[in-house]
Amino acid sequence: MLASSLLGTRRVFKHHVHVAYYWLALLDAALFTGACYLGNYLYFLRDQALLDSHLQTLLPRALVFALTTVLAMTALGLYQPRLREGLNGIMLRVAGSFVLVTIAMAAMFYLVPSLHLWRGVLAYSSAIAFTSCLITRVIFANTVELEQFKRRVLVLGSGQRAANIAERMRRKSDRRGFRIAGYVRVDGEQTLVETGNVFTPDEPLHEYALAHDIRQIVVALDNPAALPADELMHCRTSGIEVVNIL
Repeated sequence: MLASSLLGTRRVFKHHVHVAYYWLALLDAALFTGACYLGNYLYFLRDQALLDSHLQTLLPRALVFALTTVLAMTALGLYQPRLREGLNGIMLRVAGSFVLVTIAMAAMFYLVPSLHLWRGVLAYSSAIAFTSCLITRVIFANTVELEQFKRRVLVLGSGQRAANIAERMRRKSDRRGFRIAGYVRVDGEQTLVETGNVFTPDEPLHEYALAHDIRQIVVALDNPAALPADELMHCRTSGIEVVNIL
């Protein structure tokens, strides 16, 4: 339950955001800040006096470096839950983000000179940050694919809309961080889902969802009149996320 909560979704400004990727962004920011300190240390290793003087004013520069890097990685889609590239594609995106960081930090020298990093420090920091980023990506990718960390999603419906969902979820990359626990058959609706567990629960929907640790219900009914509004209300009040497919 705790793992599902940490890697689930939250509703923010009427949008469902993936909490796991916010944790990843925060972890990256912390690592990039540390990388800046380590890069500074390595660059001034032979000059203790210069190292001490730079460390006194390094924090705002390190934070700017970390924030710029996270924003660049966000711009290149590295925090998208349905990123389909393999390791090579991710490495290219990470490399591209650090190219953007280099350009941004160079511009910082002219716009806000007090926040710029020395070129040597930036080179060391970027190399360390790049390496740490790749390591965290590999660990994160393996973690969110573990079954115990995946959110269990239940699709309400077995008709055309539900079949469309099943069709779009064929690839493993399309199901990153969650798995479909089944498709609930509703009276009067034709069953068109060809893959997956299509069933009619013996107990009320909210009781079934709670008993099977369902974190999200996706409403995909072809006939809106068949919507079990009371049952879905019980699900919402029980803390289960309900999403409507329009």
